[in-house]
Amino acid sequence: MKTITTSITLFFAFSGLLLFMGCAEHPFGAVRVTGTVMFDGEPMEGVNVSFAPTGGGDARDSYGLTDAQGRFVLTIPGTDYGSGAQPGEYIVTFSKVQDPMEGQTGLEGLSSEDLERELARRFPRGLPGPIDLLPARYNSRTNTPIAPVTVEQGGKNDFTFELMP
Repeated sequence: MKTITTSITLFFAFSGLLLFMGCAEHPFGAVRVTGTVMFDGEPMEGVNVSFAPTGGGDARDSYGLTDAQGRFVLTIPGTDYGSGAQPGEYIVTFSKVQDPMEGQTGLEGLSSEDLERELARRFPRGLPGPIDLLPARYNSRTNTPIAPVTVEQGGKNDFTFELMP
């Protein structure tokens, strides 16, 4: 009998915990926001997606990174992954940054002096900065060709963005 009572007590305690967790508010009143980024008709992996609020106030930026299927989930910095975005209107920008050292071969195992000499030989004007693989217009809050989007409380908030070369 004691086992049944303990089991029932644990069941209600666990159910209450789940109910409490399910009712917890998202930080800053945020809602879940997902989407897909396509480039020239194909899903694009590794794209940084940024939602910047168009209005003032306490609205915060949200960010996501696309996976192999071009899918992203937004997160407000400083909160748990997938926290979303606050309801409101956003300017959306995109970038896909490549490290300038990516693809550089023959550098493995070099001493620091030899590495420095080899990099100076390959890059006589200094190491280049990161390279954005997307057209610059997609990373401009003022000139982006993507129309502002609205994140709605209770809405689906799943966006598809078609980028072109």
